[in-house]
Amino acid sequence: YLGLLGLMVSWLFMGIVARRGGLTHTRGTIAVGMWGVPFFLGVPLFGRDVYSYIAQGLLVRSGLDPYTASPSLLSHHSVIYESVAVVWRTTSSPYGPLWVFLTKFTVGIAGHGPITQVLCFRVLAVTFFGVLVVSSLALARQHGVNVGVVWWLIALNPLVLASVVSSAHNDVIMMALIAVALWSHGKGHPLLATALFAVAACVKLPALAGVVIVSLATSGSARQRV
Repeated sequence: YLGLLGLMVSWLFMGIVARRGGLTHTRGTIAVGMWGVPFFLGVPLFGRDVYSYIAQGLLVRSGLDPYTASPSLLSHHSVIYESVAVVWRTTSSPYGPLWVFLTKFTVGIAGHGPITQVLCFRVLAVTFFGVLVVSSLALARQHGVNVGVVWWLIALNPLVLASVVSSAHNDVIMMALIAVALWSHGKGHPLLATALFAVAACVKLPALAGVVIVSLATSGSARQRV
């Protein structure tokens, strides 16, 4: 907790630097690396969802349907089963088919070692975290926003580092696809944006709200041209 308190104070001071235009791409990248590596290598913090993801991947690899089966069927994988939060042990997967495929794929690469499994899911999360950061910076440039502030709010945010890098939460995949969709819509590609929102919904359903936003924005632009 003292370490997190120190990180929060550092983040607040970094915000001052960002507002003054001093947070460049180089400084942002270095800071993300220095702050993110301990989260990547340490134990999962503030949530054990990553163990639920591993359990769901093991279910699929075993030929079971994660929408009807639950981690309770994997009690013979004692380390993973005991690591899953109690509320999720008897709960089927609430996620979309794309995420089911990604859990199966990631577990297949990681094998049965719990440490390797956690690290592989973190690699997946960090990959999409990179997509989220790059697309958010592109959005900032697209709308004339201070990119340093975007680095500060998204990439260096302690909440994001704990949730995405440490806990490997799958929200980052949905958010990354949404950010790319918004950037695509801003470049004048509403159909591509709609398709990306639909893909994001295959991870978590709330992303479908983006389709409504794109439709309203597109119809509004059409009325303005008329």
